Amino acid sequence: MNGPAATARLAKFTDNLKAALFQLENKPDAPQRSLELYNGVATWLDAQIKDGWELVSVDTVVGDFGSVIWKERKLDALVTKASLKLKSRERGEYRTECLLFGIVLDDEFDMLRDAIDAPCAEDTTKVSDWKIGHSFDSRWLVASVVSGKE
Repeated sequence: MNGPAATARLAKFTDNLKAALFQLENKPDAPQRSLELYNGVATWLDAQIKDGWELVSVDTVVGDFGSVIWKERKLDALVTKASLKLKSRERGEYRTECLLFGIVLDDEFDMLRDAIDAPCAEDTTKVSDWKIGHSFDSRWLVASVVSGKE
């Protein structure tokens, strides 16, 4: 039902996220305008880089897709689950970290807005609060439950 729309939104978000995170890794002292949107994960990743970890890859999946009310306008919104694969040359190790993101997609102004991020292990309370605060109306999970594809 909303699979193609959600997939297109996910691709836009993922491209933006990857650009911001790999920018941080490659130029940690440079101004990070694009990272302002992902401040929490940027701070976390910066600490990982300083501890000898490198970002290898970012994979994302749709967690939920729907609409929100933002400044009296109905806009698309996306909740994603991202897996960040990290590598430590010194340790000879890989590890994968799971993060949840919520983002408002404003096509009219070509902006990603009101991003939130939280480690998957920290429950989904932050994401749930974000959804409630934005009057999130799912067009993804509801359709999955109704069709039995949960």
